[in-house]
Amino acid sequence: MDPFIKPFIPLFVLCPLVYVLAFIVSHIRHQSATFYWILLAIQVIISFVVIWNARNIQSDAMGSAIAEGYSFLFLLIINTIIILTLITVFFYSVGGWKGVMVALSVSAALMWTVHAIDFERLHRWIFNITVYELYPGGNAPTLYPTTLHRGNFILEGGKNLPLPQPFSFADTWGGLAETDIRETRSRAPEYIDITWFSLAENQFYSLKSALPKERIERLLSEKNDRFEQNEQKYKYIVAGMAPYGGLAVWLAGFGITTEVAWLQAEPVDMEWDFFWHSNGYNREEFINSYFKDDRKKAYENFQKNGLPDRMLYERYMQKFNYRITPKFENEKAIFEEIELYYYNGELNKTNSGEHTENAMRAKPRKIVIEWKEADDRYSLYIWPNEKNALKVFDIIFETVEEQGELSISVSGTQRGYSVDLTLSAGQTSEQFEEYELILFKNGQSFLCNEFYKRPAGGWRD
Repeated sequence: MDPFIKPFIPLFVLCPLVYVLAFIVSHIRHQSATFYWILLAIQVIISFVVIWNARNIQSDAMGSAIAEGYSFLFLLIINTIIILTLITVFFYSVGGWKGVMVALSVSAALMWTVHAIDFERLHRWIFNITVYELYPGGNAPTLYPTTLHRGNFILEGGKNLPLPQPFSFADTWGGLAETDIRETRSRAPEYIDITWFSLAENQFYSLKSALPKERIERLLSEKNDRFEQNEQKYKYIVAGMAPYGGLAVWLAGFGITTEVAWLQAEPVDMEWDFFWHSNGYNREEFINSYFKDDRKKAYENFQKNGLPDRMLYERYMQKFNYRITPKFENEKAIFEEIELYYYNGELNKTNSGEHTENAMRAKPRKIVIEWKEADDRYSLYIWPNEKNALKVFDIIFETVEEQGELSISVSGTQRGYSVDLTLSAGQTSEQFEEYELILFKNGQSFLCNEFYKRPAGGWRD
């Protein structure tokens, strides 16, 4: 039995009991039961009115049409008791139909009061239900844009938290390409139901799958310890559509993105007119417009290199048990903060030292380390070479089952620095090669290595 109904079981019993007692009293007093039949008719009419008005109650906190039904029942029961009790009391105290009219007037006032109750808050308070500030968002890799046909995070009872629908999604994997900025108070979603069109593949994909609700709730309940105010750490839930039907779900906030699911959608056939029924675009024209024209960089890459290896995003999403340890040759260097961007779309910007603890992590895509030496501040940006990074992790963790360490050794003085990246586990170690590097000193570019070929401002990517 649903916990919302349990407390009101006595009321379900009390309603018909009031009528039964009324008929018994009328029989004992040798009075006509007509009056009580009239009461019943009045109550039925008023109940329908109450239910009709109660349809306007918003039940976002309960997150389902069923919960709205519970609110209707609650209103119905409360109003039944109010009206029957008052009419019975006033009928005998004031006398006759004059008492009935007084009772109806008082009942109307009380019904309005009951109707004005914020049942959303009441329900949350009684059953200790937590809702979160949660905004849905979408993502697809920059080089492999997608267009959404339909996408919903599904809450308990079937209520939808819809994904935004721009013309196409394309961003850094794990980034927030588009989001719905309307404030949404929501419970943790239980399912995702999504269908999208991959522009590069010219293929539809569809998936309806359960999500790890308990894990999502646990993460949403975490607070952001980077600020004094008691804010949620995560405020966005993002669906990422990868080539070949891969689907990632992340929770994101300021300086943090955490993967909560990696799923596989199935290719489906869909009538083009059902997908795109405006502007008169056929399939080829649509792809030319939203891929060839709007996403020129992605289209040029596709023409040159085609689709990625089928297992590439599976390798991106792999996790390994290792820690990340910055090491400074200068003993006076004071570590301040590290930003870790992973190939699976995760991000962690932290100064708590958690990066030095072993945990399941994906391969690093970008690393930013900030430290201080005397009055000077340094920011080091490192981009491991993708092919080399995949290879290094395969070499180390393919044969070694021990916990690993990614050490970032910064050597040198204020006149010049060198950086070494080494992944090790047990007695096995492997150095990274051909990674891009740029170092800033007091906000100004200080040095970069021979592999750094990014344009001005490219260090932000």
